[in-house]
Amino acid sequence: MKRGSDKIIECPKCGALAKHFTQISGNTFGAILWTDGKFEACMLRRLPLITKCYTCHGYYWLSQAKEIGIVPFWGSQREENQRPEAWKNAPHIKTPTEDEYWEALETNVATDENQRLNLRVAAWQAANDVHRNEQCKKGGEVDTRTCFSVKAKENLEKLYESLTSEDAENRLVKAEAARELGRFDDAIKLLANDVSEHKAAYISELARGCVSIVRIVPRLE
Repeated sequence: MKRGSDKIIECPKCGALAKHFTQISGNTFGAILWTDGKFEACMLRRLPLITKCYTCHGYYWLSQAKEIGIVPFWGSQREENQRPEAWKNAPHIKTPTEDEYWEALETNVATDENQRLNLRVAAWQAANDVHRNEQCKKGGEVDTRTCFSVKAKENLEKLYESLTSEDAENRLVKAEAARELGRFDDAIKLLANDVSEHKAAYISELARGCVSIVRIVPRLE
């Protein structure tokens, strides 16, 4: 990964500044794809969809934040001295926690159904992170039922109900949500016509085995 400049952005709600990284190049060597759609690649970092303002504590979409300036990663000391003090003090954005995604869903930050679905997926993936960590430590062999909290299960059920099954991508997400909720027959039925696709076939296989935990999608040989 080749790091780029930092972008200085402005909170749309209160105008407070923050900054986030950019990258000039990256690669997917050693990347991991999970059944819930999370993609992890240490050499190809991704920014979160939303972040929480450090000042007003409101949530906003990074895509809607106004860009105020650029701070080169390899700048000179002279350039650093000439930058506004507010830029120097601007904190780096943080990826929301599972609780913060739920909090954001209770606000008006999502203004349409697509944004709500995206936040529900992000909250679901955050809820699965504890199981991700365990599987990475133990070589992907964990086979314990996912123990969702009440909020996490409610979020996943709402995501399942909101998704249509008209296109392959939505069916795949809906089927994985069904599998992790223990609705194995529903997951199998949803993917009945998609098993020629590698990830769909793997999710269907897990459902037939009554496995509900998030898993690493095996690489194609």
